[in-house]
Amino acid sequence: SYPKDGFGSVGKALLTTPGASAELRMKRENIAERLYRVTGQGIYRDSVLAGVPVPIAHPGINGLVVGQDSVDNAIYGGRLFWMWGDTGRAAYPLGHFKMAGAFSDLPGAGGLAPGQGVDLEYFVDADGFSRPTCPWPDEGLIWLEGLLTQVDEQGRERM
Repeated sequence: SYPKDGFGSVGKALLTTPGASAELRMKRENIAERLYRVTGQGIYRDSVLAGVPVPIAHPGINGLVVGQDSVDNAIYGGRLFWMWGDTGRAAYPLGHFKMAGAFSDLPGAGGLAPGQGVDLEYFVDADGFSRPTCPWPDEGLIWLEGLLTQVDEQGRERM
């Protein structure tokens, strides 16, 4: 943490210079630690603008998703299967509420180490936007919870 300024704001101002970098040392006061943001527009925007290598294939915007919440995942078919409830899009503030989906490779099986990030492969529609994976015919919002896999009587993995 940094001391408050005369206006009560906490933080540190930096002068940006092309090609330069700065390291800020902080004392974490919250017991939780967020490693990074997984979804949404501009995750690595500043790194891309600065020419710094980034770990994911679509660092500016992936699946035209600007933000998501209510995440769940399960290992399915040897990969991580992800689902989200609310999915916002850039073209309009509301995207869809019928469970967006994506896959990512597991660490050690082609996927990134957890400390690096998650390279998501979204299910997308013809426009490239994340498509609903639960296109329920009724109006309303859909949030699934507790994804799991089972092997059926024929030995096939099911979710």
